[in-house]
Amino acid sequence: MRSTRASTGKVSLMSEDPELETRRIAHESLDRDDPTGWFENLYSAASAARP
Repeated sequence: MRSTRASTGKVSLMSEDPELETRRIAHESLDRDDPTGWFENLYSAASAARP
């Protein structure tokens, strides 16, 4: 199952490539000028991916 965290702030399931998803989340945070915000977003996405 693939998932993304949209710019709306909603979290969905992690993608099958966790490294790629982590990079995407980090880039989104950097684009928002929030260099450490990716960490919380990553944990939220991972929590949402758990059945």
